[in-house]
Amino acid sequence: MDADWSELPSDLLITIFTALEIDPRLPRLRRRLQIMARPLRPRNQLSFARLGDNTWTWLTSRTDCLDYNDCFFDDNDGLLYAIRNTGEVHAIDLNGTTPVVNNVCPPYEEELFRTNYIVRAPWGNLLQVWRYFGVGKEVTTDHVTVYKFDPVTQDRALIKDLRGHAMFVSFGTSFLVSVIDFPALTPNCVYLAHDNTKFNELGIHNIQEVAVYNMQDETFADQSTQSSSKNYPSHAVWVQPSW
Repeated sequence: MDADWSELPSDLLITIFTALEIDPRLPRLRRRLQIMARPLRPRNQLSFARLGDNTWTWLTSRTDCLDYNDCFFDDNDGLLYAIRNTGEVHAIDLNGTTPVVNNVCPPYEEELFRTNYIVRAPWGNLLQVWRYFGVGKEVTTDHVTVYKFDPVTQDRALIKDLRGHAMFVSFGTSFLVSVIDFPALTPNCVYLAHDNTKFNELGIHNIQEVAVYNMQDETFADQSTQSSSKNYPSHAVWVQPSW
């Protein structure tokens, strides 16, 4: 990969998919093997580089291609899904010469102290995760709401059941895992790690937080199990198991 890394902003989150060899008979794999970046500035825009590109390209297909909070690449349909501050979701097709952006979820209200995430559930639903922050001496998570939405009808519904799974959200890619495979985890809980996406822009200190939020009773796990910025010299992120 010969993309020019010097062009990237200093503050960004990069999700990299790469391989030493690509079988040309695997078109889905070719779509998956792209490099995409989510910079914090300017205005939380997306930039991307396809395999073989020498430069990064800003996503500027529409004037509203900004204020993104989270994104993920879907292996099933070859699209990049990105969620904005308002909860609006864009499905972005990077397979052609020019990116094509379509709305698959309408905008809702924008909340200053909220960060949104998007994830594909193992059972097929697209989920939005709205993480609300309480602002005091330090910024910490106040509560979390999870919605499923249908990109065809654009309907949205609150859910409290993750069907035997736990969810992980942070500054990296969001994902779910089965509690059968990982029995130490608690079902219907959202495991939260540090995310300064919103607060870097506002110049507000955001605690380096690790917390567990129970969706069903809307409570956090015992505070003795929570972390603070004193416990971690650097930001905590979740690593998704691949087996």
